[in-house]
Amino acid sequence: MDDCPSALQIQNSKGEWTYADPVKDAFFVILGDILAMWTNDKWKATVHRVVWPPKEQERLAIGFFVDMNPDAVIECLESCLGPDETPKYANISYIEYVTARSNRLEGKY
Repeated sequence: MDDCPSALQIQNSKGEWTYADPVKDAFFVILGDILAMWTNDKWKATVHRVVWPPKEQERLAIGFFVDMNPDAVIECLESCLGPDETPKYANISYIEYVTARSNRLEGKY
């Protein structure tokens, strides 16, 4: 499996897709929207996709997702604001965020 090409692609700032090649004894950490909201976009969410490797090769990928307390408020961290900066995102509870995101994905704007 070590010689299998990557199946994970990430989108760079130019909108181009590039392979995230495997690194021995390493993990890939894909940042999500909430981290971007906490950091006022100093750390951006990773736009990514998975493509099928060639049929004769295998690739193992295990997703690990971290969930929050539904009542937790997502708000910009004060340490991520410059002297004249304001938060780019309104404060929102985690359950409100998940519901709104789910509705957008289902086409219920």
